[in-house]
Amino acid sequence: MITRSRRNTTGRVNGHAVCSQSAMSEPLAETRTAKLNRMYSELHGKFGAQGWWPLYNPLTKQLEYHSGDFSYPKTEQQIFEIIVGTVLAQRVTWKQAEVALKRLAAANLLDEARVTNISVNTLAEFIHGCGFYNQKAATLKAVTEKWSTLKSRYKQMSVGELRDEFLSVKGIGRESADCILLYALSKPIFIIDEYARRFLKAEFDFEAKDYDACRIFIEDNLERSVPLFQEYHALIVEWGKRNRLRG
Repeated sequence: MITRSRRNTTGRVNGHAVCSQSAMSEPLAETRTAKLNRMYSELHGKFGAQGWWPLYNPLTKQLEYHSGDFSYPKTEQQIFEIIVGTVLAQRVTWKQAEVALKRLAAANLLDEARVTNISVNTLAEFIHGCGFYNQKAATLKAVTEKWSTLKSRYKQMSVGELRDEFLSVKGIGRESADCILLYALSKPIFIIDEYARRFLKAEFDFEAKDYDACRIFIEDNLERSVPLFQEYHALIVEWGKRNRLRG
């Protein structure tokens, strides 16, 4: 019996290692890892670098993306801004969250001390129109207090420890906690939003009610890299938006 040989090839896309397989004869079954890497390459080639998380520029008064630069956030203020943006983006479109974020910036409220000292009712007025604004104002106050206890030691904490800390805040669920960890604190954890669930169903025929089952499906089959997780998540969001418009 003759056994067909298989050849592995490795390349890089946007600085991330991706692997592919080729066979001498009939095609081999594609592994989850190989397909995830291939899909990343295809999405990146189609949509380009996304540059998430966008940050407020006080000079232009606009939120600006930083495609290909994974050194952000560079300051504690930028970290805090991403935490605030994560809360604002809950259950609304990013455009709605962006309007509220700019309003906070104009009032100098993308500042930990000022959010700590302002009342919940006053804070809610600034984010009116962002959906669930009273609840989000209370969450912003609570997560600001939590961040003040973590900022001096978060770099030494594990992903699990940090996640538990943020999950203890009322109004912060797993998706929001993971968003804060990945984009604000540069911790390697994958975010499972509705777009990610649709992506897994469409491309892998994988469904799970449990959030962490979906997260582990991706994390166990990719290089555990913060830049890769950030870019892949943003690309999946773009994929979801394009497919939603098409559908």
